[in-house]
Amino acid sequence: MPLLKNGQIQDDTWVVVSEQDTLPSGDILVPLSQLDAGIAQKNGREGRLGVVLASGDEVESLRNFVSQLDAVEVVFPVFRDGRGFTQARSLREHLRFTGDIRA
Repeated sequence: MPLLKNGQIQDDTWVVVSEQDTLPSGDILVPLSQLDAGIAQKNGREGRLGVVLASGDEVESLRNFVSQLDAVEVVFPVFRDGRGFTQARSLREHLRFTGDIRA
């Protein structure tokens, strides 16, 4: 799927890593369950770090990591599920996250 940012189509350099995968170099999005491992390896690897936030995950769980994240991907399991919008708003307003939020 193309990446749309500021009204422009861009190359997507991010790789979504599953829980079973080892963390590759480059820009990676890890599941919330692997965030500790991603943070631990961040200083020793090239690329940016982001997290995938499932619709049932608590945004508050990112409070201690938000300054170390470059992106958060919010998952919408179905089109009419609005929890992702609430998560995105909480990231910006409550946690003051300034990185990219992806849907």
